[in-house]
Amino acid sequence: MLLKDDRNDGDHASNYRYAKVLGIHHINVVRVANIYESQRIEFLFVRWYKCVQSHAWDTRTLGRVRFLPLVNQNAFGFVDPGVVLRACHIIPAFSRGQCNPGGRGISPLAGDKHDWQEYYINRCLNLSHVDHVY
Repeated sequence: MLLKDDRNDGDHASNYRYAKVLGIHHINVVRVANIYESQRIEFLFVRWYKCVQSHAWDTRTLGRVRFLPLVNQNAFGFVDPGVVLRACHIIPAFSRGQCNPGGRGISPLAGDKHDWQEYYINRCLNLSHVDHVY
């Protein structure tokens, strides 16, 4: 779960952007100047979700997302771990069905053979300020 910024896709239904982490990586970059200086850079390799429905408190509906198609040039990306707000629970919308009912996907890396048409976003509330929960 990340904060959406102006460079993100034109989807204005949510203030957040969601991604499935496919890999956690780092590289050691060597900068050549007067001396060799090495710097470790960490990043996440992700598959992006697209917002289908925004979360609404008044109607008690969870937000819904779906994966961008694998052929979309923006379906995958790299993210700085420092901009990740928190993890959230992405729940398959079982009633909407699977994308590949036969269990065959296109990409083993993306793991798309197990994709569902849509997913619900279950964001946890921070109840630390509440004295009693009934």
